[in-house]
Amino acid sequence: MSEQPTKAPVKKVPIHLQSAQNRVYIKKGKIVNHDSIQNGDVYIEDGKVRYVGNGQDFVVPGGVKVIDAAGKYVLPGGIDPHTHLDFNFGGTTTADDFYQGTKAAIAGGTTTILDFVIPQKGQSLLEAYDEWRVKADGKVCCDYGFHVAITWWSKSVSDEMGILCKERGVNSFKVFMAYKGLFMLNDSELFEVFERCKELGAIAQVHAENGDIIAKNVKKLLDQGITGPEGHELSRTEEVEAEAVNRACVIAHQVAAPLYITRITSKLSAETIMRARRRGINVYGETLASSIGCSLRSVKDKNKLYFITSPPIRNDPETPRALLKHLAIDDLQTTGSDNCTFNKEQKELGKNDFSKIPNGVNGVEDRMSVVWEKGVVSGLLDPQRFVAVTSTNAAKIFGIYPQKGRIAVGSDADIVIWNGQATRVISAKTHHQACDFNIFEGLQCHGVPEYVIVRGKISLEDGNLRVAEGQGQFIPTPLKPAFVYETNGVKNNHDVDDHNGLENLKLEEELTEAEDLHPRFVEPPQSVSGASQASCHTARGMVPGSRNLQQSSFSISEELDKDGPRACIRVRAPPGGRSSQLCSCTQSKVMGIGSSSRVSVNMNGPVAEFVKQTIASDKIVIFSKSYCPYCTTAKKQFEKLNKAFTCIELENRDDCNEIQDVLGQMTGARSVPRVFIDGKFIGVTESKMPGAGTFKLFIGNVDEKTSPSELKALFEKYGEVVECSTIKNYGFVHMKDEQQGRDAMQNLNGYIINNQPIKVEAARSRRAPNTNTTKIFVGNLTDQTRAPQVRELFGKFGNVIECDIVRNYGFVHLEPNGDVNDAIRELNGQMVDGQPIKVQVSTSRVRQKPGMGDPEQCYRCGRSGHWSKECPRLIWADRGMGGRDAFRRDMAPYPPPPPPFLDRMMTGFRDFDYYDRRYDDADLFERRYSNMRGSSRDYPAPMRGGRDMGPLPPLSRNGGGSRMDSMFSRRSPPSRGMRGFGVYEDFSRDSFDDRRSGMRGMSPTAHRYAPY
Repeated sequence: MSEQPTKAPVKKVPIHLQSAQNRVYIKKGKIVNHDSIQNGDVYIEDGKVRYVGNGQDFVVPGGVKVIDAAGKYVLPGGIDPHTHLDFNFGGTTTADDFYQGTKAAIAGGTTTILDFVIPQKGQSLLEAYDEWRVKADGKVCCDYGFHVAITWWSKSVSDEMGILCKERGVNSFKVFMAYKGLFMLNDSELFEVFERCKELGAIAQVHAENGDIIAKNVKKLLDQGITGPEGHELSRTEEVEAEAVNRACVIAHQVAAPLYITRITSKLSAETIMRARRRGINVYGETLASSIGCSLRSVKDKNKLYFITSPPIRNDPETPRALLKHLAIDDLQTTGSDNCTFNKEQKELGKNDFSKIPNGVNGVEDRMSVVWEKGVVSGLLDPQRFVAVTSTNAAKIFGIYPQKGRIAVGSDADIVIWNGQATRVISAKTHHQACDFNIFEGLQCHGVPEYVIVRGKISLEDGNLRVAEGQGQFIPTPLKPAFVYETNGVKNNHDVDDHNGLENLKLEEELTEAEDLHPRFVEPPQSVSGASQASCHTARGMVPGSRNLQQSSFSISEELDKDGPRACIRVRAPPGGRSSQLCSCTQSKVMGIGSSSRVSVNMNGPVAEFVKQTIASDKIVIFSKSYCPYCTTAKKQFEKLNKAFTCIELENRDDCNEIQDVLGQMTGARSVPRVFIDGKFIGVTESKMPGAGTFKLFIGNVDEKTSPSELKALFEKYGEVVECSTIKNYGFVHMKDEQQGRDAMQNLNGYIINNQPIKVEAARSRRAPNTNTTKIFVGNLTDQTRAPQVRELFGKFGNVIECDIVRNYGFVHLEPNGDVNDAIRELNGQMVDGQPIKVQVSTSRVRQKPGMGDPEQCYRCGRSGHWSKECPRLIWADRGMGGRDAFRRDMAPYPPPPPPFLDRMMTGFRDFDYYDRRYDDADLFERRYSNMRGSSRDYPAPMRGGRDMGPLPPLSRNGGGSRMDSMFSRRSPPSRGMRGFGVYEDFSRDSFDDRRSGMRGMSPTAHRYAPY
């Protein structure tokens, strides 16, 4: 057994860090934890949080530093689970040592780092650990802990792992599947390391890349003469990373060891972890600030050298957003920096051989700002989830929660006062790190730490750092963290023995499933002490003022295990609890349901009982997948009706299969969402929503002083008014049924309101029939992609009601029973005609419904049943034309100039228009075609790109002309931008309604274009 390490002498803390500044009172801030937001105050003394509340029952002592945090967030200090400080790699040492690195961390809002002890092959783990402790203890400015890497395997290494766990405060060990010949272990050794971690109660970590394939690729690329930095990613493709991630999950699952995968940089790897977690594998994923904040697509070739890290920052510009989405829905749990900085001179050691470039980039200072900018500002994360992925989840996984990662009485006073509105521009000229470049150079970030408090000491104030070497402390990490070893069912009594491993694994899955599939239903709180009640909403994310989820005490099954972990159910309640009938956002979120195996549906089992009791417990219950557009629509409509409801959001299809089966047997339905009212199943579209299934009346000639309430009171005499609105001098009234609407129309047409007779008639809505579908946006299409091809792609996910292609994008409408989430998950990024398509739920507010529903919907022929792009009379064959030509009526050239003015002088009692209609009722519009009656004057051939039109139906007008026919009755003079493109016929000013059979005249100008 090795001796305890000799600590370097700790420098004396300066007097300014020993003053009353160590007692701090933060007032009027938005206190954010991973599960709640509340407006309140925080008092800090002796490095601990002593008070959290609204401040009304607290007397501030004298001599206390008071910080006004009004309008700002008060967050737990960031925890960076992945740094490499003072590390020798590739024959050179990182630019940031433990002083410079932790100083920069504090400047960015991080108050705890977890660094790596990486022994050389054959070196004692204890010797390497002692070496790293000596390097760190005298220099760190913030608290820190250690992971230890296993770079070789033997009996002595296994023994030293036990010593590190029991005596040195280490609970995690990292193995490398890459760096062949340096750090890499083979699969057999991985199995034994994972098994040893499980035995000790430690966490296995993995750098996941296939080292054998990388070594082959590097040799092949160098032989081909590819020596620049572009060869780095070519040798380490997404498949190489994802394969190793999957293999690590499989090996860890064989021994039931919890697994933490570092450095997830690709979409494929994130999806692999997602699928593994859905199968019940106890795995956690970490992505990096560099992968979220950068894409190599925008980096100049000469600078790519400085962005080299492993796994590489990906070239695909969609990768950062994809990783953030996985963070948002808990497929990935943490964000690290992988801070391993080298100066430009050090990076250039490999300018002629990419395999010799020192791997690593900066990020320890900018991590929190980058995640806030790319996640919170973009709307993918809320502040609670930001706290979770930058602090709380790391603290939970490595067993230091709630000492770290939470603002609560008794927690360490590691706090950041975060100004979400302030901005800063990241630059190597202003950062606090030792390297001479910054991969985020020029990125403007909203979100800046104004104060950073480390163990009760103000270390950053208004951009000024006040730190001292050695003021940080080593944080030992305990064995068997509850978050990792208990919440996923990896229990000691379920160990896998050598003789009956498969049976025990199966039993473990069944036990886990039985526990997880019986979620505990939590009664929402009536009030939250010290919290300001926020306005209710139904968006994803916690509602301000929510209670601590771990303190739930009510179970629908009345079988609460008070000693075990709570089921992960989020509760959202309106002010005053669910009893409030004026707020309808009461929700519960069921997450992590299910396991790796499916069981037969037992209608008397715990899941069925949960469903039945939940349905019976409230007036309205909605079961839905997260982000489900149907559920969102239903919630909004029930809000309008002032109906209280409970929404149970089932996180994903894999996790809610059994509940779907139960619902299917109860209702005969196949999939969620399902709405129950008074215990009776209905479809979302069957409920009576405002504007749906009503009789809509158009009210014209309305005086601008007339209010909607006046109109509503007038029409209520003839029946129930569901909705009433006015827009300038007209309005709309929705009557409950058609008969009531027709009675009102008959009696009120011409009725005088405010000295003006109103016009009442049935509205000719341009909206389609109320067919409940989901509108999906399909982007990045090529010019060769056609609607039938896209329709076929989506057909396997449900009945496609409509598919419309508009240039390089399009829209698909799926029936309600179509699986929208699966369609998006499988088709987003799929190659179509050589191009990856983008698939997402449409956010457009225009024409969310399919179908035509009005004779004027086609802007080519005026008929119903098709869109103008699919009109049978379409006169262009391809989509290669400019956007302004897309909905042009005619492609014929402009007519020749009119005759001289003298020829158009008026004689007698007749008038002559712009196109000289004397003695002939056929104007130039008809005479410009061949084989038509009229003048024998010759006209020039159509311009290039023009197309001849067929003969038009004869005009039905009185011969000889009339003063009703103005000189512009046929067309307006061409605009400057339209010259050279052909005749643009303005039907909005045409009085000839019968030009084509079935046509009633053109819509107003604003509606000439397609509804997308």
